Amino acid sequence: MSFFNGVNLGGLLVPERFITPSLFAITNCSGLADSSGGFKGRERRESEELFAVDTQARRASPCVPIYPYPPDLFTLTSTLGQFRSAEHLKAHYDSFLSYDDLLDLRSHGVSHLRLPLPHYCLGDVEEETEPYVSDYCWEAFLGVIEMVRVTNGRHIDDANVHNMEVFVDLHTAPGSQNGFDNSGQMLKEPTGQNWCSFQSGSGSGSGSGSGTSHNIGRTLRIIDSITAQLVTDMVDDVVTGFGILNEPFKDCDISTVKQFNEDAYEIIKNNMKPDTTIFVGDMFNASRFASDHYWKESPKYDNTLLDSHYYHVFDDELRGFSPKQHIAFVCGKNFRDAVSCCGGGDGGVRRIVGEFSAAFDTLVSTKLEDVMESYRQPGQPILEHDRVLNAERRSFLRNFVEAQMVAFEGGSLPPNQNPMRGWFFWNFKMEGGAFAEWDMLRGVREGWIPAFRHKEPSVDRFGTCRDIFERTDNDMSIVHEFPDPSSIDKSAKNWQAFRANDDLVLHSGASSHLGFLPNHGGEGDVDVQKKITENDFSHFGLIALAIAFLFLFLFAFFTKKRCDRTALKRFNYSSI
Repeated sequence: MSFFNGVNLGGLLVPERFITPSLFAITNCSGLADSSGGFKGRERRESEELFAVDTQARRASPCVPIYPYPPDLFTLTSTLGQFRSAEHLKAHYDSFLSYDDLLDLRSHGVSHLRLPLPHYCLGDVEEETEPYVSDYCWEAFLGVIEMVRVTNGRHIDDANVHNMEVFVDLHTAPGSQNGFDNSGQMLKEPTGQNWCSFQSGSGSGSGSGSGTSHNIGRTLRIIDSITAQLVTDMVDDVVTGFGILNEPFKDCDISTVKQFNEDAYEIIKNNMKPDTTIFVGDMFNASRFASDHYWKESPKYDNTLLDSHYYHVFDDELRGFSPKQHIAFVCGKNFRDAVSCCGGGDGGVRRIVGEFSAAFDTLVSTKLEDVMESYRQPGQPILEHDRVLNAERRSFLRNFVEAQMVAFEGGSLPPNQNPMRGWFFWNFKMEGGAFAEWDMLRGVREGWIPAFRHKEPSVDRFGTCRDIFERTDNDMSIVHEFPDPSSIDKSAKNWQAFRANDDLVLHSGASSHLGFLPNHGGEGDVDVQKKITENDFSHFGLIALAIAFLFLFLFAFFTKKRCDRTALKRFNYSSI
């Protein structure tokens, strides 16, 4: 059985600040918004009103930082204006991904590239309300596809190296489908309501069918335009998969999202090749798609995937885990969540992990603020730009990555019980060293990311999760929890917060007790879903059973003793 062993080309066509911070560290040399704000209907905004210009930086450098730096593409393009934004982004498109990068990825065994694409790439921009700039975007996209073709044409004398395929992922949506910066527009709080609610956008009923929010309707039209253009430009030989929308947020009505997925599915199937792989986001909870036999009709949905993203850095508790606890959490909670949906041998939708990384102890958003602050200090080094990972940390990263590769392929579950079809590491490259654990090419160079072998199951190469857990050194000196836990407001809401209640996870900081850590071995004909549920409670059930037996034993023992004493007294009394 082969698996997708892929990597994300994140930050390329949808730039993100933590991937390329220098792109967002704009100055007055990068250009400010023109008199019209860079697009129609926008009032002119004076830079002094939007940004606090650092007078000390002004004295030290002819280029004055526009600070605070824009957190997302929406703010970046509205600040620079259309012309300056187009030139600024073109320079990035032309330089961030190289032939050498793609050659290294292919040589390392990468089978698939997940390529985030912005919704406005073909020019669907509502100029009255959106500052997005589409100039050069589709041209850059076609350039990437041509680079992949050329790279695939290079002979590499290695039986494990194959031609790379591209899965396009619609990564942004009108109004923002989740409120994250990776949607193009960061909102005050994570939400998808600006995209999925019936009041979203400036109209109603656009798109296919009635009762569709304006922005969902626009998104469907955009998917139609993009998939049709892929065929027109004859790139569907390389582009073999399409992601309907990245990470729609969990506060959207699930029936609305499911209908959107269905409408988009029909559009893609109508425009692209019949065997095109189609994948959809799980709204951060795969179990919501497991309860009603979602997309289980075969053969209609046989080439579809439900996509989940697993990270350990966005929860305060997980960042403080010991090395063994991280492995246990991957092999317990993450594994159970991944295989809890879409299994069985009856066809239909399967599972994929579209994003995971080696990061485990640093909250990106907090560290990023410090990194960006260092950019506006002329003559000073960029924070952790040349950061070095010591041997002990690299050793753990290797185990952490291997454990995720094993878990996200379903371990050694039999094919008829294994819903997993593979994974994509995030990301192919990072700028600087502050977020090195997200950088695949660096991991390859430094040996903490192993070679990819998509035709050979990872469990056969690295052993089971139990094996990886046992060989992981529980060295807490490598854990540098950031931010400092004492500085975190515990009362603040975190939608990603998770309370660990797995006995193995909780006790792995001080013990190598294996508890009910799944060995991911073959289970014969045992139903996987039932087995997972049993595993969740088996450890605590055994303890409760043991306590019950002990109680009954003690009760019987003392009852018998009391009866014996009573009998003895009666015997003695009768003997007097």
